[in-house]
Amino acid sequence: MIRRIVRKNIPDRRLFLMLQLFYYFTFNNQYWYGLLYIWRSIPDPCLSKSEIRFLFGNVISSRRLHTMIQYYKFYIVEETDEMDDEVPRPLQHLCRVAVRSALIRNYQLPYGVSELGMPRLIRDYLNLKS
Repeated sequence: MIRRIVRKNIPDRRLFLMLQLFYYFTFNNQYWYGLLYIWRSIPDPCLSKSEIRFLFGNVISSRRLHTMIQYYKFYIVEETDEMDDEVPRPLQHLCRVAVRSALIRNYQLPYGVSELGMPRLIRDYLNLKS
Protein backbone atom coordinates (compact mmCIF):
# COMPACT_ATOMS: atom_id res chain seq x y z
CA MET A 1 0.00 0.00 0.00
CA ILE A 2 2.78 2.45 0.87
CA ARG A 3 4.42 1.66 -2.44
CA ARG A 4 1.22 2.67 -4.28
CA ILE A 5 0.96 5.93 -2.32
CA VAL A 6 4.56 6.81 -3.14
CA ARG A 7 4.09 5.85 -6.78
CA LYS A 8 0.97 8.01 -7.10
CA ASN A 9 2.47 11.15 -5.59
CA ILE A 10 6.13 11.05 -6.59
CA PRO A 11 7.41 10.44 -10.14
CA ASP A 12 9.91 7.59 -10.49
CA ARG A 13 12.80 9.91 -11.29
CA ARG A 14 12.24 12.01 -8.14
CA LEU A 15 11.86 8.84 -6.11
CA PHE A 16 15.21 7.64 -7.47
CA LEU A 17 16.86 10.97 -6.56
CA MET A 18 15.44 10.76 -3.03
CA LEU A 19 16.74 7.22 -2.66
CA GLN A 20 20.17 8.46 -3.72
CA LEU A 21 19.95 11.09 -0.98
CA PHE A 22 19.02 8.43 1.55
CA TYR A 23 21.88 6.18 0.39
CA TYR A 24 24.48 8.95 0.63
CA PHE A 25 23.17 10.07 4.00
CA THR A 26 23.09 6.54 5.42
CA PHE A 27 26.16 4.89 3.91
CA ASN A 28 28.39 7.55 2.32
CA ASN A 29 27.91 10.64 4.46
CA GLN A 30 31.60 11.51 4.20
CA TYR A 31 31.35 11.67 0.41
CA TRP A 32 28.64 14.24 -0.24
CA TYR A 33 30.57 15.59 -3.20
CA GLY A 34 29.44 12.52 -5.18
CA LEU A 35 25.83 13.50 -4.70
CA LEU A 36 26.75 17.14 -5.33
CA TYR A 37 28.18 16.28 -8.77
CA ILE A 38 25.05 14.32 -9.62
CA TRP A 39 22.84 17.29 -8.72
CA ARG A 40 25.09 19.72 -10.60
CA SER A 41 24.65 17.70 -13.78
CA ILE A 42 20.84 17.30 -13.88
CA PRO A 43 18.08 19.82 -14.58
CA ASP A 44 15.64 18.53 -11.95
CA PRO A 45 14.38 20.92 -9.27
CA CYS A 46 15.93 20.40 -5.85
CA LEU A 47 14.01 18.22 -3.45
CA SER A 48 11.67 20.01 -1.09
CA LYS A 49 11.45 19.41 2.63
CA SER A 50 7.91 18.13 2.22
CA GLU A 51 8.99 15.54 -0.38
CA ILE A 52 11.78 14.29 1.87
CA ARG A 53 9.50 14.21 4.91
CA PHE A 54 6.75 12.43 2.96
CA LEU A 55 9.04 9.64 1.84
CA PHE A 56 11.27 9.19 4.89
CA GLY A 57 9.16 10.58 7.76
CA ASN A 58 8.01 7.12 8.87
CA VAL A 59 11.29 5.41 8.05
CA ILE A 60 13.87 7.29 10.12
CA SER A 61 13.69 9.22 13.36
CA SER A 62 12.71 12.88 13.26
CA ARG A 63 16.20 13.86 14.47
CA ARG A 64 17.90 11.94 11.64
CA LEU A 65 15.36 13.31 9.18
CA HIS A 66 16.14 16.87 10.27
CA THR A 67 19.88 16.16 10.00
CA MET A 68 19.44 14.67 6.52
CA ILE A 69 17.52 17.76 5.36
CA GLN A 70 20.21 20.03 6.80
CA TYR A 71 23.00 18.06 5.08
CA TYR A 72 21.11 18.16 1.80
CA LYS A 73 20.49 21.89 2.12
CA PHE A 74 24.11 22.62 3.03
CA TYR A 75 25.84 20.39 0.48
CA ILE A 76 23.42 20.24 -2.45
CA VAL A 77 21.03 23.21 -2.52
CA GLU A 78 23.34 25.91 -3.81
CA GLU A 79 20.92 28.22 -5.55
CA THR A 80 18.42 29.07 -2.87
CA ASP A 81 17.99 28.95 0.88
CA GLU A 82 14.39 27.83 0.61
CA MET A 83 13.41 24.18 0.37
CA ASP A 84 9.72 24.59 1.13
CA ASP A 85 8.46 24.02 -2.40
CA GLU A 86 9.69 22.39 -5.57
CA VAL A 87 11.50 25.37 -7.14
CA PRO A 88 12.88 25.27 -10.69
CA ARG A 89 16.64 25.46 -10.99
CA PRO A 90 18.16 28.82 -12.04
CA LEU A 91 18.65 29.53 -15.74
CA GLN A 92 22.43 29.50 -15.22
CA HIS A 93 22.26 25.90 -14.01
CA LEU A 94 19.91 24.83 -16.82
CA CYS A 95 22.33 26.35 -19.36
CA ARG A 96 25.18 24.33 -17.84
CA VAL A 97 23.12 21.17 -18.20
CA ALA A 98 22.24 22.03 -21.82
CA VAL A 99 25.87 22.71 -22.80
CA ARG A 100 27.07 19.53 -21.11
CA SER A 101 24.29 17.53 -22.82
CA ALA A 102 25.35 18.87 -26.22
CA LEU A 103 28.96 17.96 -25.50
CA ILE A 104 27.94 14.46 -24.39
CA ARG A 105 25.94 13.90 -27.57
CA ASN A 106 29.05 14.81 -29.58
CA TYR A 107 31.38 12.67 -27.43
CA GLN A 108 33.31 15.74 -26.33
CA LEU A 109 32.84 15.74 -22.59
CA PRO A 110 34.90 16.54 -20.53
CA TYR A 111 37.67 17.61 -22.92
CA GLY A 112 35.40 19.64 -25.20
CA VAL A 113 34.78 22.22 -22.47
CA SER A 114 38.31 23.57 -22.79
CA GLU A 115 37.91 23.81 -26.58
CA LEU A 116 34.90 26.12 -26.35
CA GLY A 117 37.09 29.18 -25.85
CA MET A 118 35.28 30.24 -22.68
CA PRO A 119 36.84 32.15 -19.78
CA ARG A 120 38.25 30.01 -16.98
CA LEU A 121 35.38 30.83 -14.62
CA ILE A 122 32.80 29.50 -17.11
CA ARG A 123 34.95 26.44 -17.93
CA ASP A 124 35.12 25.61 -14.23
CA TYR A 125 31.36 26.00 -13.93
CA LEU A 126 30.75 23.74 -16.93
CA ASN A 127 33.16 21.18 -15.44
CA LEU A 128 31.01 21.14 -12.25
CA LYS A 129 33.76 22.72 -10.13
CA SER A 130 31.58 25.57 -8.88
